[in-house]
Amino acid sequence: MEEVFPTYDLSGHRITTTLTHHRMLTEGCSIAFLKPDCEGSCSSCSGKKAKENCKRKKTSCKGSALDGLSFPFLTDLASIVGLLAGEDIEIIDFKPPEMTFSFEKDIPITVWTPPNINIVLGFGFSATLEIALVLDSKGIREAVQEKKPIKALNSFAIRDIIDDVDTPLIVITGSVRPYELLTLGT
Repeated sequence: MEEVFPTYDLSGHRITTTLTHHRMLTEGCSIAFLKPDCEGSCSSCSGKKAKENCKRKKTSCKGSALDGLSFPFLTDLASIVGLLAGEDIEIIDFKPPEMTFSFEKDIPITVWTPPNINIVLGFGFSATLEIALVLDSKGIREAVQEKKPIKALNSFAIRDIIDDVDTPLIVITGSVRPYELLTLGT
């Protein structure tokens, strides 16, 4: 059914006047979910298939919105062929942002007064954690072959080679800084 004078709302979207057109528009349900929050709802979708597609889009958005999360087998499709041939592949690679904990504390010690002469000892500490977590198919394959489900835990690993550089997992630094402080007056 074609309208001679189509109507539009204030935002420029076409308004359909018949129920069948409305049903056809919501059945397709082309809702876009935007990163990082993937806000939106699938409640406006009608029909089982439309709701399933909408939920799949939202789940995909949430999965790709995590910084550092990747699925290596999706970028290297030859690895899927290798998996079918019995080789082990990386399924998930997760590299969270570097985490750092640090603090500093200055302790003044009065040596002479007046004038005030202080020695200040400054203490500093920092710990940095940089890791990558990997899930591969090796442990899953072993668990199925040997019929021991506990072997599936062998699929999880901590990687310390990040961007082809062997980096330490934890870096701890400490410092002591003595310095002198002279205060004139009271």
